[in-house]
Amino acid sequence: CYIGQYSDGTDVYLLTNTVNMLSYSPYVFTCYVEYETTTLFYEFFTKGGRPYYRNAEGYEGFVYDGNSPVAASIYNYVIAHY
Repeated sequence: CYIGQYSDGTDVYLLTNTVNMLSYSPYVFTCYVEYETTTLFYEFFTKGGRPYYRNAEGYEGFVYDGNSPVAASIYNYVIAHY
């Protein structure tokens, strides 16, 4: 499932069959995305009741701070479909 682009213009796809819901309220889950020939692990969790993410490349932050449109797109997709 196409999810957006990284800042370098690389297309990112959520591997929907890898979404592992750990909690629905609040949404806590793990998943993988694919870009070019790379598969990357993401983890979504809560901190202070707000959604945060981290990925296997070491990026971490608040989902909606504007620094990672891909993380926000993943989170929004999962909310809408799970």
